[in-house]
Amino acid sequence: LKAPLTIFPTMLGYGPFYPLPERFFADPEGFEQHPIGNGPFKFESRVPNESLTVSRYDGFQGAEKAKVPKVQFKVYDELDTAYEDLVSGNLDFVRQVPVSALAGDIWRTDLGDGAQEKPGLLTQNIAFPLYDQRFQNPDLRKAISMAIDRETITRQIFAGSRTPADGWVAPSVQGYVPNQCGEYCTYDPQKAKELLAKAGGFQGTLQIISNGDGGHSEWSEAVASSIRQTLGIDVRFTPTPTFSEFRRQASAREFSGMFRTGWIADYPSIESFLTQLYRTGASSNDYEYSNPEFDAALDRANAAPTIPEAERRYAAAERILAQDMPVIPLWSQPVQAGLSDRLADAKATPFRKLDLTSVTLKPQQP
Repeated sequence: LKAPLTIFPTMLGYGPFYPLPERFFADPEGFEQHPIGNGPFKFESRVPNESLTVSRYDGFQGAEKAKVPKVQFKVYDELDTAYEDLVSGNLDFVRQVPVSALAGDIWRTDLGDGAQEKPGLLTQNIAFPLYDQRFQNPDLRKAISMAIDRETITRQIFAGSRTPADGWVAPSVQGYVPNQCGEYCTYDPQKAKELLAKAGGFQGTLQIISNGDGGHSEWSEAVASSIRQTLGIDVRFTPTPTFSEFRRQASAREFSGMFRTGWIADYPSIESFLTQLYRTGASSNDYEYSNPEFDAALDRANAAPTIPEAERRYAAAERILAQDMPVIPLWSQPVQAGLSDRLADAKATPFRKLDLTSVTLKPQQP
């Protein structure tokens, strides 16, 4: 808070602001092995890369108390495998439904009342490694964006459950303004070809990189195909085996092609879709985008006298991104979660997290 930040109260629900005990500061590694919280559940045990178990903390003084005695989180390499375990009764909750189950609304047939959908604060994008000289021309970036048939992809791959993007923030967030991307998020093969020619074309193979363990293969292949067929350049989807390796490469600036940059808001504000991703040197600005005009626009929004005025100024900052197209907006998505027959209730939040205090079990049958 070295400078004004009007939305600071909104940010306080974000995890990094949670209070921590002295032990965290004295022994961070020990804290990682046995964390101490102050919520309705307490840490019990974990097996790295396999599972984590928490149990109800009966001394919790808050209003929202745990209703189940224990929760085990399980780690999966494939989203499809987790979904199969849900359907077969070996898992009680998944916070995301695989693409394979969306076609024909299979997941609704499989899960019945356990199929849960609500508006989410989630966007899916692909970014350019701006540290690679091949991607410096904004006309090239706009050409690629206009070569993506978002309408067809969201209909065929996601059974219409995604909303083609018209900007860089989710439509359900407070402060959203429609059509911030303008024509550059509209499928227009002729204009895309003209912009590609203006940029001098693209030599070699254009890669689209994503982690292979998150259910992104189908849509990545479809995006690659749309760009290939529209622009006539060689485009290939290149999966990275795991999310951890994908993030390592992103942090090390090792990408030699476009890469996935899906985002879930940290708190319910349009600002959460902008600052962390596009401010110069920001923590999740993995593509090294930098525009002093954009940074200054964020500063003006931060210093706004009221939150509504701040939202208007953040929207003005968002419009600057359309000039530069450092990241291509693809679509926003709802939260689509699945519950087993054992659960009487369980709610996913707009951040695609399970609200543990909402979980209740059905009475056991005699």
